[in-house]
Amino acid sequence: MTPNQHELAKLARHTDVEAGAKLLQQRGPTAVVVTRGGDGSTVVTSAGATDYPAAQAEAVDTTGAGDAFNAGLAVALAEGKSLEQAVRFGAEVGAYAVTRSGVLDGLPKLADLPSPEQRST
Repeated sequence: MTPNQHELAKLARHTDVEAGAKLLQQRGPTAVVVTRGGDGSTVVTSAGATDYPAAQAEAVDTTGAGDAFNAGLAVALAEGKSLEQAVRFGAEVGAYAVTRSGVLDGLPKLADLPSPEQRST
């Protein structure tokens, strides 16, 4: 499950990211990835909570950044990457997206991003 911090607050009725994510986990998800915009993301699993930094980018338009993050997360998981690697790749895709104006123009093709061999993930 991948709510942003504002969605998490509404869903869990809790403003603390880790506590709110743990409440959501009681409803079924084994992992909750909470996106926090320029502050990165927090992954909460049964092993605990881990914060990941946002990838650095000069933001032009943040519309669709969360969708881009989720797309990158899904691609990396489909490639067989770990959740940690997928979150880091999602951050790269989200960072790319905010450097463009508009949602569709902000969504990269894989060729626009570092190749899997070049990724730090």
